Amino acid sequence: MVDRVQALVWESPGKGGTQNEIVPKEINPNEDALDARGLFLQDASSADNTVSVQRDPSGNMKFQDGQNPSGYSLTQLAEGSSINDMLVNQYGDVLSNQDGNVLLRG
Repeated sequence: MVDRVQALVWESPGKGGTQNEIVPKEINPNEDALDARGLFLQDASSADNTVSVQRDPSGNMKFQDGQNPSGYSLTQLAEGSSINDMLVNQYGDVLSNQDGNVLLRG
């Protein structure tokens, strides 16, 4: 079983908080934001940099994995025809085709 973890925040007025905290506290997901250069996603047996979500120098979100090591922006993924090929639900029903036309087959 995978443990779910929650980040801690050490608030200060210089970083958006209202007071200086003596000890860290749990983040408030409705108020606090994580600040990181990127996020690396791991499977059960690896800890590497293969799958990541980052921000490129232009300020665009960039997705990388083993098949796309140079990465794609979110716009490229949304505009690409391959994303329409992948819109299949858990039962194998096609939700849209290559043209982006929604098909409801059940």
